[in-house]
Amino acid sequence: AQGVRYTLIDCTAPREVLEARIETRRAVGRDPSEATVAVLARQLDGREPLSTHERRMAIAIRDLEDEAEVRNLPGGGRLCAATGPGAVRVTQ
Repeated sequence: AQGVRYTLIDCTAPREVLEARIETRRAVGRDPSEATVAVLARQLDGREPLSTHERRMAIAIRDLEDEAEVRNLPGGGRLCAATGPGAVRVTQ
């Protein structure tokens, strides 16, 4: 869309961290997600790299649990780390 400014947030984490998060959520038994380590593997294997244009518009972030890093994102003042691994919630 013309005239609309945006920023892509490119969130990454080591595969081991993502797998551990899935296993922790499954062990608790209250996760509404149907994600499994197998689903994660398919998602990671099918992930396409950002295009050149997308990379110019992107900010890479590795740790959504680091509140200081999240607050440094554009609009990050409205974001804060939520309880639970890898979760972020919007606050007013």
